[in-house]
Amino acid sequence: MTKKQAEATNPAVAYDSRVNPYFPHQVLMETTSACQLRCIMCAREAALEKGTLKVGQMEEWLAVKIIDEIASVNPKTRFWFCYFGEPTLSKVVWDRIRMAKQKGIETTIINSNGNMLLPKVCDQLIDAGLDEIYVGIDAATSETYAKIRVRGDYGTVVGNIHYLLKHKRDNLRVIVQFGVYEENEHEVEKFKEYWADYGVEVFIRPKLTWLGYLSEHNPSHDNRYPCPWIFDSFPIYYNGLVPYCICDWDNRLPVGDIKKQSIQEVWQTMYRKWQNRQLRGDFSNCPKFCQQCRDWQTKPLKGTLKMMYEGKMTFDGLKMEKPAHIRTKDLF
Repeated sequence: MTKKQAEATNPAVAYDSRVNPYFPHQVLMETTSACQLRCIMCAREAALEKGTLKVGQMEEWLAVKIIDEIASVNPKTRFWFCYFGEPTLSKVVWDRIRMAKQKGIETTIINSNGNMLLPKVCDQLIDAGLDEIYVGIDAATSETYAKIRVRGDYGTVVGNIHYLLKHKRDNLRVIVQFGVYEENEHEVEKFKEYWADYGVEVFIRPKLTWLGYLSEHNPSHDNRYPCPWIFDSFPIYYNGLVPYCICDWDNRLPVGDIKKQSIQEVWQTMYRKWQNRQLRGDFSNCPKFCQQCRDWQTKPLKGTLKMMYEGKMTFDGLKMEKPAHIRTKDLF
């Protein structure tokens, strides 16, 4: 199909930041891939043994390159300073957050296990201008926490969060996270009840297999739809490599290298290729690990993505409104 034919087939679509043909809704920049915990849901140890994961910290020039592109192309992008590593192990994470805020990026975020969020670290993050912090706890008791967050300390994490809540700016969002697994699902309600008293946001994350690394939680093969993960999130390893999707621990299918390419180039070429296949329902021609994955079921199909899939629309020739704040050329 030619672009002209595609434009005739695809009607105009209102802009949706989560299904954005121009630039990712959110970018995850791995400040460091190191982590001090050995959580049971994490594939780090297995990946290290296989050699698919290396431990390192992103070079300064590369971090600046990424920050500059986001600031100049789409400052409304949700910008995470972490991926699979623990960001508070880095002594430069707050400097990079501060740089991003000074350059006009609206939303800076980290996801932390909370064990290193000591008062000095909290103060640094607050002073840098951090906008959101997710703290993964996954338990409501020290006993369950010890089974899941191995090497961590439940009391330390809870104490660190209370310090942060007491000293944070009003516009700093603090979200406590509970990832559901067989070992902790009995404590979900207790977790909600405890944190409800402290004015903190609670996020219950559905069961994930991380591309089949964990036991199958969602065995259904029926009603497959495009995976929302691949449409709104753009992960970058500390070494600049970009995996096929945010759930690809082992980087089984590298699709780009930000040391040599721009985010928008990878987004509008390789990511576009896989997104279009999913929009067409051509799942049999997606990577085998993607075909076997069931994690797409943890995010419902809705909004523009649902409309495009049901209307058999792809990004080829799509006429989508381009807001003034997005300053990128169309490469696709």
